Amino acid sequence: MVTVRRGNVILNVSDEQKQEYINKGYDVISDNGLTVLERTVPSDINVLKKAYVDNAKEIKELKAKLAETTNESDSDLQADYNALMNDFNEAMEEIEQLRAVIAEYEAEENSVAEEEKPAKSKKSNKK
Repeated sequence: MVTVRRGNVILNVSDEQKQEYINKGYDVISDNGLTVLERTVPSDINVLKKAYVDNAKEIKELKAKLAETTNESDSDLQADYNALMNDFNEAMEEIEQLRAVIAEYEAEENSVAEEEKPAKSKKSNKK
């Protein structure tokens, strides 16, 4: 059995549960409760300051990396957008060209149909 304490709560837990309670923030204390055998949170101010500085440095590095990644992502997205817009504009130009060809074909077809109509009506009048 191991004795753990967090605040004013003191518990006796099995050796198997020891790490679980340490992870929850309990300190391991002696059986008489006077000595801390394992402290979950360092009480030395220098250790805490070093941890603070290390964490602040890591946060700063991660923020810089995030900003860099965001800028790269934005520029990649902008490049993708520009490429898609170029493809779209080219497709629209091709559609307009095809529409012009279709209109030209239809006009040609209509003029051929108009030429054939009077020829048929002239033949029918001769009978």
